[in-house]
Amino acid sequence: MTIDRKTRLIEDSRQPEGVIVANPDQPYIDWIKAALARKVSPDGRRLTQTGISKAIGIDHAQVSRMLDGKRRLKHWEIAKIAAYLGEPVPNLVGAPQAASETGHLPLAENRSKVISVPVRGECAGGRWMEYDLGDSTYDDVPVVPTRFGGLEQFAYRVHGASMDKVKILDGDYVVCVPYFDARARLTDGDVVVVERRRGGLYERTCKSLELRAGGIAALVSQSNDPRHADPLLELPLNGEFDEGLEIEVVGLVVGRYSAF
Repeated sequence: MTIDRKTRLIEDSRQPEGVIVANPDQPYIDWIKAALARKVSPDGRRLTQTGISKAIGIDHAQVSRMLDGKRRLKHWEIAKIAAYLGEPVPNLVGAPQAASETGHLPLAENRSKVISVPVRGECAGGRWMEYDLGDSTYDDVPVVPTRFGGLEQFAYRVHGASMDKVKILDGDYVVCVPYFDARARLTDGDVVVVERRRGGLYERTCKSLELRAGGIAALVSQSNDPRHADPLLELPLNGEFDEGLEIEVVGLVVGRYSAF
């Protein structure tokens, strides 16, 4: 099964009845489409979807899905697209980069009185854990009241205890909002859910983000166990990884649910 299929499963995961989730990337999609419609960059280069795919390192089909609103833009792709188009990144209210100086996006209005959120499967509270695509075997868990009241919420069941310092224990559920809907950029100290994909292997973990010198973000445990002291992964903030490897910060953890 391809990464494209997996991405579709995540994006099409069920929403509670009556909730309308707008695509926060739409202002950027409109900007990209307008540039492509002009066909020529300010410095005279021909602009195409194929050019965008080469600029950000994804195939043409993924670009088409992105422009149709079926694939989320990643924060580092926006800057690469702007460089290809020969334009500055626009300051668009409500889009993924339109943040205050604190790094927080403007608060969205609450769209519905949702009382539960779907569980999208499992994630490690330790080393990486392989997960099944489209896992929907768990019942919903209660919604978490947060300052991100208008954002979609989803949850994962945690296996392992490497996040016990922040009271995320084995068997708990972490409740998340989409990371780059809540943040304009990776933010030091955030507790996050991260997915790693290569070929047919799909893995997921819950860790704390630690921003380091040299444009590096480390995934670190918050554990009382010294065996978890070393960072699980160090990744470049520009999003450039080994060929065939995809790493995505999918969720900002906003709460925890424990079932008795």
